[in-house]
Amino acid sequence: MGRHLAAVLLAALPLGQGLPAAADSVPGSTGAATGWGCGLVLTTSVTLTEDLVCDGDGPLIGADDVTIDLNGHAVRGPGSGSGIGNTGYRRNTWKRLTVRDGRIEGFAEAIAFVGVSDSAITNVAVAGGRVGIEASSAVTISGTPEQCVLDGFVARGHAQLTIDHCTLRGDTSFYDSAVTLENSRLVAGHLHLGQSDNSVVTGNVFDGYPVSLGYQSRRNVFRDNVFSNAGVAVRTDGASPGATFENNTFQNNNVGINSYIFSETVTGNRFVGNRTAGIYIRDVISTSSITGNVFQSNGGAPSGLTDPSGTPVRGGVHIGSSQPETLTLTGNTGVDNAGYFIFARPGTVTDGGGNTGSPCGPSPNSAVTCH
Repeated sequence: MGRHLAAVLLAALPLGQGLPAAADSVPGSTGAATGWGCGLVLTTSVTLTEDLVCDGDGPLIGADDVTIDLNGHAVRGPGSGSGIGNTGYRRNTWKRLTVRDGRIEGFAEAIAFVGVSDSAITNVAVAGGRVGIEASSAVTISGTPEQCVLDGFVARGHAQLTIDHCTLRGDTSFYDSAVTLENSRLVAGHLHLGQSDNSVVTGNVFDGYPVSLGYQSRRNVFRDNVFSNAGVAVRTDGASPGATFENNTFQNNNVGINSYIFSETVTGNRFVGNRTAGIYIRDVISTSSITGNVFQSNGGAPSGLTDPSGTPVRGGVHIGSSQPETLTLTGNTGVDNAGYFIFARPGTVTDGGGNTGSPCGPSPNSAVTCH
């Protein structure tokens, strides 16, 4: 139990009625007492009038149609436990849960929703613990980048959710989930997709926030993002069908896209000022393409990276593959790249034509003709 309970307005209680009796319980809560407070099960909406400070876990939601309006206040923990969660996920799927307008601080897991649907977390700033969404659908986390702040995030168990106009710090993971991540800023962390298909990542800024796509993450789309200030901005590991990268900007990284095994579609992106290379591909496993991209001023401060043959990687696009010609390069433009605009040995790629810039290598037998 907390050191003190917040004063709240119980929105669903008749005027003059107090807190539910401590002995009350709800189905699926393993006998936990109901009411508003640390470790209690909440079955009706509340609005805070002061902070809630807990020595252990925070409140649990145990019914449909429950809103926790933090009203500018905070739920604070001891550095461990769970801040706000829900009961009954083995027996019930709670619907229309909302947490909004305040802060959750000092818990190992700030918010833990399991098996919920049609629910929202709005303008909640989290410090010191991650948000976890599992086996849930139609969950929206949104607000403004100043007020919607996630200090670590994980989605798993076929979760379907949207994150919109938030700031994400620390590590973010999508496991076996489909997530829409849009209009947000990601700083000082890492985004990993593991066995996650059909996520859409659009309109975000990744600042020192590399992305990795696991082998079984398929058909994910990255569009209109900015990736900057990372060692490797995006690393792919050979999912098939692979991801689509469209109209993104990769700037001031060591490498923009680095693929041990490549199966992606890369179209209409800008690769600018990446120190070693815009794109480095070691091997290609399935039909893929690099089309209509601009590579400018890449390779100016190479890291010493080499491909499997020992050739230094430097410039716009470097293909180290010895696989069949399943990758096609078409209509790309190179401007002021150090090293090669495109490096591809004969037999490693298909030249789709229209690649403008120079030089292409290795000279004199490049797989791609540059004009």
